Amino acid sequence: MIYDKFSEGTYVTNVIVPLLRATLEDLPNGCICLSTAERQSLASKARKNSRTNKERMGKKPDVMVFNQYAEKTFELVYVESSRIVSCATKKTNDNVKLWRETLDGASFVNIACRLTSNQFGIIGIQRVKALARLLITLRNVLIVNKSLLARALEQAVTNPPRNVHSSPIVSTPPYSLN
Repeated sequence: MIYDKFSEGTYVTNVIVPLLRATLEDLPNGCICLSTAERQSLASKARKNSRTNKERMGKKPDVMVFNQYAEKTFELVYVESSRIVSCATKKTNDNVKLWRETLDGASFVNIACRLTSNQFGIIGIQRVKALARLLITLRNVLIVNKSLLARALEQAVTNPPRNVHSSPIVSTPPYSLN
């Protein structure tokens, strides 16, 4: 089969990125940036550095979608992609990495905006069968999230914090080294 010859990078560059660009085009409330450089996640780096005194690297998703608002950068979508034909271990490892990145992103937004409830979501995408439906849903969720983010940041600046307790801990899915 020809698909097993595609590398993960080829799949991301030739399939995932063009679909994301088409989906994210002309969103209301300003533009959204798409990073394909496998750059370090700011949210992941912030979480890792909050636990230690030394500087640690954050995870590097294959693609990130981020928005800048009020001189802050918010990562809204993380994409991890396995090769089209890959082993179950690679898919599981990517799933766990994506889960952790998504939790880090949601935590980062909650700290920056002092949200009072779970009204904002960070999206993690791994290769799925119904990609077109997912991208339409992604576009709709980002439209809502961008307006919620702007409103929450404005409230965070003008109002004192209401929720002084830390958010509940969410556990990650089981992970094996096999």
